[in-house]
Amino acid sequence: MRRRRHGQRDHLRTPLSTGLLSGPRSRPWDAAEGSKFGNTHEKGPAVRRNLRHNRPVLVLLAITSGAVDAIAFLGLGGIFTANMTGNLVLLGLVGRPDYQRSAIHAAAACAAFALGLYLSFRNGRPQPGKPEPGPYPLLVLVALMQSAIWVTWMLESATPNEMTQTIILITSAISMGVQTAASRRIAGHSGITTTFVTGTLTSLIEDAANSRHHATVARIFVIGALSMGALLCSLLLAYAPMFAPALPVLGVVAAIAVSLQRGSAAAELPSEQK
Repeated sequence: MRRRRHGQRDHLRTPLSTGLLSGPRSRPWDAAEGSKFGNTHEKGPAVRRNLRHNRPVLVLLAITSGAVDAIAFLGLGGIFTANMTGNLVLLGLVGRPDYQRSAIHAAAACAAFALGLYLSFRNGRPQPGKPEPGPYPLLVLVALMQSAIWVTWMLESATPNEMTQTIILITSAISMGVQTAASRRIAGHSGITTTFVTGTLTSLIEDAANSRHHATVARIFVIGALSMGALLCSLLLAYAPMFAPALPVLGVVAAIAVSLQRGSAAAELPSEQK
């Protein structure tokens, strides 16, 4: 009878009780990987250390985003390739001069940005038995795409025609989607982004209202860096337009170099100092 009851219990086990509906169990966390790339759910000191470690990288990526949007808005017909909120607003401005063209370009930029995000997140999913993917392949891809934009811009003497403008817009938007995914891996769940900073500003004010200050400095720097990137690139467009797209390239390359350098330095420290 006992054996029969035991069998009945086994037979009546539901998918929920066996964990089939709750998703796969998360793998043991690699602390070194988390401190390096920021993909951790830990709170408190771990998050603060991660943000201090990656703050320069996030600032450089924010400068890149501001520069990219300056080029797109001032040099490619008033469209954004990093700030998708602005493009969604442009889609509704039916009274704007040349609305049809701007609406098509804004929609194309949104779709391209979403494509870059999707492919980056899709290819960056954790694999069983493998370490969490880092941001470097994504940042290298962003650097290559921005370099291609710069070359194309120079070949067009900083005045691309309609078709070339569309190609540059789509390429730039894809690259900013990829960069957004990369910055998510770097910043983890700190509420910091480098392409759309409304969320970063919201997190900053929310933490201030709740007397939490673990990411205040990083968020302020990122918000300021976005405006600084736009300012610098607008000056280049005014006085040295051929070299304006060089700023995003330099920003991403510098972010990669700083991230690699700081990662190597952290790896050389004794474990109790990390």
